[in-house]
Amino acid sequence: MKTMNKTCGKLAALTAALLVTAVLITACVDPINLGYQIPEGMGRLYLNLGNNNPRSILPAPGSVSMFAQFTYSIQEYNEAACTSVKGSATTPDTFSGANKSIDLSPGFYRVIVTGRLTISGADVATGTSTPIEMTAGASENRTVNLSPYAYDAAGGAGNGTFTYTIDTTGGVTGTCQIVITSLVNSASSPAYNGETLTPTVGTKGTLSTIPSGFYIVDTEFTSGTDKAYTSDVLHIYKGFTSDFTYNFDASQFPAGGTVVITPGWTDPTDTKPVFTQLKNGPGTPITLPENGTIALSKDLAALEVPETPAPDNVVVAITNFTTYTWRVNGAVTGTANTQLTITAGIAPFTETKTYTVTAVGTNATGYYSSKFTVEITD
Repeated sequence: MKTMNKTCGKLAALTAALLVTAVLITACVDPINLGYQIPEGMGRLYLNLGNNNPRSILPAPGSVSMFAQFTYSIQEYNEAACTSVKGSATTPDTFSGANKSIDLSPGFYRVIVTGRLTISGADVATGTSTPIEMTAGASENRTVNLSPYAYDAAGGAGNGTFTYTIDTTGGVTGTCQIVITSLVNSASSPAYNGETLTPTVGTKGTLSTIPSGFYIVDTEFTSGTDKAYTSDVLHIYKGFTSDFTYNFDASQFPAGGTVVITPGWTDPTDTKPVFTQLKNGPGTPITLPENGTIALSKDLAALEVPETPAPDNVVVAITNFTTYTWRVNGAVTGTANTQLTITAGIAPFTETKTYTVTAVGTNATGYYSSKFTVEITD
């Protein structure tokens, strides 16, 4: 009798579980948030906010936590590519935090998000989602990365602050200058289309009224008759401070060592550019990590085996940028949007030292920079 009762109890429990599962399925319960039931005939969109690919100079902490409030608008389209607009965009409400859930009717959409420094304040950053196809009873996830408004953009005009510190190690002494050039909307900020700063080594400097937008920062350090350079993309947001720290080492000057230079800002996530080192001759291309090093020799005769340990010539490609230029010694080198050939002893790689090569590129959300070093030995 007890055995029958136990069997009946197990069958009852199993039946109940199956009934609950059936109810969840037929009621279109959100599979991510099981406490929420998606309205009948609707789909649920999860928005996740972020800051872009920050191999560039960004405000601290360089994440969505620097924004107090967000607004968003929803635009429907006639087809999956989201090129033909259907009706007018709607702006439901504001929200705080890095996530937002939205219920939408079946169709094709894009969502535009703007960030604010203060509650009900001015919009200072914006980002647009990739195309979204919503179906009834299902959920979709999209990440929207925010970038600063250009200075003359409606609602986004305003100034931010740029702080900078130049340090040296290895006994390097000399003087430094930083040239800031606008990458877009230069007519709106003519004072910064070639603005030159002269930082004191080891002392933080401040430029407190730089218009919001994207800039290239070329830093030149002069030690005696020798010079070393680095180039970086700068993002300025209205009302925020973007901080830049860089260290010049003895390896960046003639007869230097082989120290790999590492920038002083964080290298997070997202669509980071990838360098690929393509050696001359046969062999599989080598993927070069951010701030990786290519070693080149000017004297192949001194090597037992050519290209080991260092070739005299390599070709470097880059992916995940839509368009890009290469910068060495504070100036553009090579041909835009093509592989860069680096040859020991051929300009601009003529001296025995470490060079910093920067790729200044664009993607769907703005300008970014990524870099590696080249060591030239005799």
